[in-house]
Amino acid sequence: MSEKPGPHERPPVGPAAALAQRLSDRIPVLETARLRLRAPRITDFRIYARIACSQRARFMGGPMTREEAWDDCTHVQCLALAWPWCVDHGGEGGWRAVGGGCAGV
Repeated sequence: MSEKPGPHERPPVGPAAALAQRLSDRIPVLETARLRLRAPRITDFRIYARIACSQRARFMGGPMTREEAWDDCTHVQCLALAWPWCVDHGGEGGWRAVGGGCAGV
């Protein structure tokens, strides 16, 4: 497994990236004293890949190659952003936990 990010994993630039940021900004941030949930970002993939490409992923269809992890992560994120309030993939909808680790996708 290669830990080297592919070119598709870099944060995008240009008009499409600006539109994606505006859409992401519409997803509210939910905060409590112990947890902060926010919209997913492309930079979240690094942590996702570390889990998906390891033995820790055996109960989520893995371990995966980095390419398979990218396909899985982007599929989940597309669903989460297309239907941000759905109770799919564990109920997180369009949010990601931040600050201390990965809460799952």
